[in-house]
Amino acid sequence: MIALRDYRTCLAPGKLADHCVRRKIPVGCKPYSYRLGYMDTPSFDQFIGQYLKQSGMLSGLSGEDTVRLEAALGAIAERHAAFPQPAYGDASREQCRQWLDRLLQIFEDFSFSGRPIASTPAHFALVTSWWAHANRQAKAIHCLVDNGLGADAVPLARSVIEFALWSVALSQDEGPLLNTVMRNSDQEQLYTLKLAIGGPLEMPPEVIELTQSVPKVDGPGSEDKNFSQICRSLGVGNTILITWRTLSTLCHPVAATAYLSTQLGPGEVRVQKTLTFPGMGESDLADEMVSVVTLCLIWSGLAVDRVLDDHPLYAELHAIATEAHVEDLPAVAPPASQELQRSPIT
Repeated sequence: MIALRDYRTCLAPGKLADHCVRRKIPVGCKPYSYRLGYMDTPSFDQFIGQYLKQSGMLSGLSGEDTVRLEAALGAIAERHAAFPQPAYGDASREQCRQWLDRLLQIFEDFSFSGRPIASTPAHFALVTSWWAHANRQAKAIHCLVDNGLGADAVPLARSVIEFALWSVALSQDEGPLLNTVMRNSDQEQLYTLKLAIGGPLEMPPEVIELTQSVPKVDGPGSEDKNFSQICRSLGVGNTILITWRTLSTLCHPVAATAYLSTQLGPGEVRVQKTLTFPGMGESDLADEMVSVVTLCLIWSGLAVDRVLDDHPLYAELHAIATEAHVEDLPAVAPPASQELQRSPIT
């Protein structure tokens, strides 16, 4: 499902050679060679097997059921190996950190100038503010990693994914998606006011009346009304969206969170204090958070560049994206005045 991993230590020697042939990965590749931004465990079947064992689901299986399970896990491994992988390049832990440092510096050095060319001022405001939020959260992740708490940055990384991909989608919107975003925001605010009735945060009737008198958003809405639909429209519905949903497991009080944090034994439950996924070390999960937000800051930075007429961010972002083999989401034709200066990211 997800993982930045060391190809030499996560697989047995025989399986490693077969796996490297399928993925065209040199058998002698150095440790900690990661697939940028895609939480990808080559031994996906091992991940599922460890998860089932750790959760206690295998304790009651018969011998026949165990054989059937192993066959099913083998089929998962074959399917996963054959599935086309994203084109993001393999990168070392140090390289990912360098890219993140450069992306955060781009944000720190940038000052908003020039003429916005977004569809509306509201488009510009939302795209740029969401990029700013993503960068601040990425900076917090950087601090957590530096202090040995990178694995605990999962909620922040999940949020960065949302801010980044919403900004990408809205930067290419002509109006319908903005209408949907604004309507959703109005509905959430009205619902919050309703929930507050009877409590210390209840708004006076005059305030509620004023909020309800604001003109409704006019115009057609978008078919993409939630984050999952946004991801599918951007072509990452079966990659980054799955990463986001997996991270969600560690951000909410669901049963799977307990499965990942405990080990069942005869008459006892052992609780581990550190956050990990089956088959992953704490440092590997921390590295994955760096990888994911690096990818997202490239995408959201290009989104902001797209709504500014002089495209001040493009050159530096293009350089990093080229090194990392990251393409924009989706590829957008440059303005006519920029065709000579801008080339597709490959």
